[in-house]
Amino acid sequence: MKHGQCPAMSTCVQKNPQNSRSPIAIRKVVMLYLTKWRDYAMGDEIFTVAQTAQYLKVCDKTVRRLIASNKLVASRIGGRSLRIKKEDIDAYLAEHTNKEKGVAINE
Repeated sequence: MKHGQCPAMSTCVQKNPQNSRSPIAIRKVVMLYLTKWRDYAMGDEIFTVAQTAQYLKVCDKTVRRLIASNKLVASRIGGRSLRIKKEDIDAYLAEHTNKEKGVAINE
Protein backbone atom coordinates (compact mmCIF):
# COMPACT_ATOMS: atom_id res chain seq x y z
CA MET A 1 0.00 0.00 0.00
CA LYS A 2 1.40 3.39 -1.02
CA HIS A 3 1.59 6.39 1.28
CA GLY A 4 -1.70 8.30 1.23
CA GLN A 5 -3.75 5.33 -0.01
CA CYS A 6 -5.27 4.16 3.25
CA PRO A 7 -8.50 2.21 2.43
CA ALA A 8 -10.42 3.94 5.21
CA MET A 9 -9.38 7.36 4.00
CA SER A 10 -10.17 6.65 0.34
CA THR A 11 -13.71 5.40 1.12
CA CYS A 12 -14.24 8.40 3.38
CA VAL A 13 -13.23 10.75 0.57
CA GLN A 14 -15.36 8.88 -1.99
CA LYS A 15 -18.48 9.13 0.17
CA ASN A 16 -18.07 12.82 0.98
CA PRO A 17 -15.47 14.76 -1.02
CA GLN A 18 -15.99 17.84 1.19
CA ASN A 19 -15.11 15.86 4.31
CA SER A 20 -12.72 17.81 6.55
CA ARG A 21 -10.59 14.68 6.98
CA SER A 22 -9.77 14.41 3.31
CA PRO A 23 -6.06 14.41 2.44
CA ILE A 24 -6.41 17.73 0.62
CA ALA A 25 -8.12 19.40 3.59
CA ILE A 26 -5.51 18.05 5.99
CA ARG A 27 -2.70 19.24 3.70
CA LYS A 28 -4.25 22.73 3.55
CA VAL A 29 -4.48 22.94 7.34
CA VAL A 30 -0.88 21.76 7.77
CA MET A 31 0.42 24.24 5.16
CA LEU A 32 -1.52 27.09 6.80
CA TYR A 33 -0.10 26.16 10.21
CA LEU A 34 3.47 25.93 8.90
CA THR A 35 3.17 29.24 7.04
CA LYS A 36 1.93 31.04 10.14
CA TRP A 37 4.63 29.44 12.31
CA ARG A 38 7.38 30.41 9.85
CA ASP A 39 6.18 34.04 9.87
CA TYR A 40 6.12 34.06 13.67
CA ALA A 41 9.50 32.37 14.04
CA MET A 42 11.23 34.54 11.45
CA GLY A 43 10.02 37.72 13.10
CA ASP A 44 11.57 36.80 16.42
CA GLU A 45 15.10 35.65 15.62
CA ILE A 46 17.09 34.99 18.78
CA PHE A 47 20.89 34.76 18.92
CA THR A 48 23.34 33.35 21.43
CA VAL A 49 26.33 35.43 22.55
CA ALA A 50 28.56 33.64 20.01
CA GLN A 51 26.08 34.20 17.17
CA THR A 52 25.72 37.87 18.14
CA ALA A 53 29.49 38.26 18.17
CA GLN A 54 29.71 36.70 14.73
CA TYR A 55 26.89 38.95 13.46
CA LEU A 56 28.61 42.09 14.83
CA LYS A 57 32.08 40.80 13.83
CA VAL A 58 33.48 41.21 17.35
CA CYS A 59 34.57 38.74 20.03
CA ASP A 60 32.27 37.13 22.61
CA LYS A 61 33.80 39.17 25.40
CA THR A 62 32.82 42.43 23.66
CA VAL A 63 29.20 41.26 23.44
CA ARG A 64 29.22 40.35 27.14
CA ARG A 65 30.65 43.81 27.98
CA LEU A 66 27.90 45.50 25.95
CA ILE A 67 25.29 43.49 27.85
CA ALA A 68 26.91 44.21 31.24
CA SER A 69 26.98 47.95 30.49
CA ASN A 70 23.29 47.83 29.46
CA LYS A 71 24.10 49.00 25.94
CA LEU A 72 22.74 45.77 24.44
CA VAL A 73 19.52 44.17 25.69
CA ALA A 74 19.68 40.44 26.52
CA SER A 75 17.66 37.84 28.40
CA ARG A 76 18.93 35.11 30.69
CA ILE A 77 17.68 31.62 29.96
CA GLY A 78 18.10 28.99 32.65
CA GLY A 79 20.14 31.28 34.87
CA ARG A 80 23.33 31.26 32.78
CA SER A 81 22.66 31.38 29.07
CA LEU A 82 22.13 34.73 27.40
CA ARG A 83 19.91 35.27 24.37
CA ILE A 84 19.70 38.43 22.28
CA LYS A 85 16.90 39.34 19.87
CA LYS A 86 17.99 40.37 16.40
CA GLU A 87 15.82 43.47 16.63
CA ASP A 88 17.75 44.53 19.77
CA ILE A 89 21.06 44.06 17.95
CA ASP A 90 19.78 46.14 15.05
CA ALA A 91 18.55 48.83 17.48
CA TYR A 92 22.01 48.94 19.07
CA LEU A 93 23.62 49.33 15.66
CA ALA A 94 21.17 52.10 14.71
CA GLU A 95 21.97 54.01 17.92
CA HIS A 96 25.72 53.64 17.47
CA THR A 97 26.02 54.42 13.79
CA ASN A 98 28.16 57.24 12.52
CA LYS A 99 25.65 59.93 11.60
CA GLU A 100 28.11 61.54 9.17
CA LYS A 101 28.07 60.56 5.51
CA GLY A 102 31.65 59.41 5.64
CA VAL A 103 34.59 59.02 7.91
CA ALA A 104 37.60 61.28 7.51
CA ILE A 105 40.75 59.36 6.79
CA ASN A 106 44.11 60.85 7.71
CA GLU A 107 46.48 60.40 4.83
